[in-house]
Amino acid sequence: GNPEAHTYSLMRHERAICINSVDINLAVTANSQPDIRKFWAVGTGFVSPEAEDHPCKGRVLVFEIVYLDEQDKDVAKEDKSKAAKVSLRRKWAIDSRQTRGP
Repeated sequence: GNPEAHTYSLMRHERAICINSVDINLAVTANSQPDIRKFWAVGTGFVSPEAEDHPCKGRVLVFEIVYLDEQDKDVAKEDKSKAAKVSLRRKWAIDSRQTRGP
């Protein structure tokens, strides 16, 4: 059957604006063997109903796609046909609310 999918909750007044599939090389050094993995990058925006009519602050959330067995243990991507679940594991979050503009 089809693997089960999980969900991720956003913060109050936060909305997903865009989503893109990205390949990121996680190799430690330039001389290392490439370790390219697929991630989903989600751009969000915060819209306060009292203050603004379009988002001016937001986050970029980066999720790794992981395949899990019945006990929620990782399954190697080569064996993903044996997975019981597909999940998104948040790896990084870049938050514009904590940074200053130019």
